[in-house]
Amino acid sequence: MVEYYKKEDLIDAKKIKTRTIIPLIVAFVAYAVFCVFIIVSFVNLPYNDKRETILEALLLAFTVFICAYAYIYAGIKVKRAVKYYKLIEALETGLKVESVGVLKEFSSALETYNGVDVKTIGFKVYSERFTSEFDRFVYIPFDKDFPEIEI
Repeated sequence: MVEYYKKEDLIDAKKIKTRTIIPLIVAFVAYAVFCVFIIVSFVNLPYNDKRETILEALLLAFTVFICAYAYIYAGIKVKRAVKYYKLIEALETGLKVESVGVLKEFSSALETYNGVDVKTIGFKVYSERFTSEFDRFVYIPFDKDFPEIEI
């Protein structure tokens, strides 16, 4: 059996996940501090002061910025890092199954599995127990080579 991931890969994936989540947390803490500053400044202003609109505009601009940053950053980078970590963790702790069967068909493709780019090898395998064919897929990391297949 070819093993693509080692324990070090899981540790590296956890470091990547942590490094991508920390800037998002820092951005939200900065936004919370800014909101507290705006609220304190707003409460200390006299009634119907013209500076209220400046504070409201600053809050609106910072809110739009933080929403766009969080949507883009969390929607792409953090999500992919977390999915990659979960994939590596599942492969590290999951079952290691070896199977020998009658190979009917073979195909390979590039696709995204749970937000992680992988190469897939699809096999049509005949099951004598159930007397039918079924598809079996092997997911391989995008940057690794296909294993040698004996046909």
